Amino acid sequence: MNNQIKVTPLESEHLEDVGKILVRRLESEYHSLPAINGDFLDIGHTIEYIVNQKNDEFAQSYVAIQGQKVIGFVIGKKNSAANQYNYLSQISVPDSAEVNFLTHAVSDDVDANSVYRELYRALARNWVDDGQIHHSIHIAACDWRTQEAWINLGFGRHTTIAVRPEISPIETAQIDEITIKQARPDDINTVIDMAEILGKHHIDSPMFMFWPVQKKDRKLAKTFFEELLTNENNPHFIAYDNNHAVGMLSFLAQGLIPSHIDSKKNIYLFMGIVAPEAQQNGIGRTLLNVGMSWARDHDYKSSTLHVLNMNHSGWPFWEANGFLPVEYSMERIIDSRLISNNFKKIALL
Repeated sequence: MNNQIKVTPLESEHLEDVGKILVRRLESEYHSLPAINGDFLDIGHTIEYIVNQKNDEFAQSYVAIQGQKVIGFVIGKKNSAANQYNYLSQISVPDSAEVNFLTHAVSDDVDANSVYRELYRALARNWVDDGQIHHSIHIAACDWRTQEAWINLGFGRHTTIAVRPEISPIETAQIDEITIKQARPDDINTVIDMAEILGKHHIDSPMFMFWPVQKKDRKLAKTFFEELLTNENNPHFIAYDNNHAVGMLSFLAQGLIPSHIDSKKNIYLFMGIVAPEAQQNGIGRTLLNVGMSWARDHDYKSSTLHVLNMNHSGWPFWEANGFLPVEYSMERIIDSRLISNNFKKIALL
C-alpha cells in the first residue's frame, strides 16, 4: 500500500469527499460544544459553503490524498489590507492569512500531524512568497487532536470565541455609589473614552494587541459609535461613580458571530471594560447583569464574545461568569527577514 501523502489543489471532483470529512468532524463538535450551527451537518449546505470559500479571489485550497483516498483538505485565505476609513478594521493584522473554522478537516483514521503538516506546507509556501507572515487557524475548543497538530507546526492559542449558553442573572452585590445608564447619542465622547480604556488594556502586556487609541483615531471612532448608538438594538451600558464613567458593556445585534456558531437569539457582546482604578469592586458583574437582563427582555437566549487568551483580567472574568470556549484561533508569526528580496535571492543560489 502506498502511504505517501500527496497534496494537490482542491477540484470539483473532491467536493463530496471533503464535505463528508468536514461534516463528520462537525458532528462530534455539535454534541460537545454549545451553539454550533446545525445547518452545517447537512452535506449539501456544507459543500455549498466550501465551494464559495474555494472560489474567493484571495483563497488557496488543497486536498491531501493517500493512495486513491481523500484524507483531508484545507482552504486558506489571504486577508485584504485594512480599510483606513473603518474603525474596526484598524484592529486587523497586516500581512496576514488564515484558515477559518469551516475550511479544514482530516479523516478520523489518519495521523492528523502528518496530514496537516503537508497541507500547511503547501499553504505556507504560497503565503510567505506573497509576504503574508502572520498565519492563523480556527479550531474547535474540544478538538485536541487538531490543536496538537498545529502546535507541532509552531502555532499557539491567541483568541477564544466563547458562548454563554443561557441569559441567566449574574450574582452581584449592591454597590450604592454606582449607577448604570444606557448611553444615548449625546454620550458619544464617554463611549469613545471607555473604548480607549479597553484599547489601552489590549495594547499593554502581555497582550500587545494593536488598537486605534491615538488622537487621530477619534474621528473614526466617532463615526463608528454614532451609528451604533442610533440603533436601540446595540445598547451600550455605562457605569458611573458619582457622575464619573468607570465602566462599559455593549452589545451588537449584527455582531461578529461567525457562520459556524448559531446566531439565532444569540447576542454578540462587543465591549466589556472597567477602568483600572475601579476594578475588583463588582462593577464588571453589575454591568454584565444589567446586560443579561436587557438580553432576556429582548428574547435572546445566549451570548457570544471574543477574548484574547492572554487577557490576564478579561478571560478569567468571562470564564467565571458562564462563558464557555467554543473556538480557539491559533497563530504563528514568520520571521519577516525571510520575505526580503535579498534573502530570496540567496535561498535560490
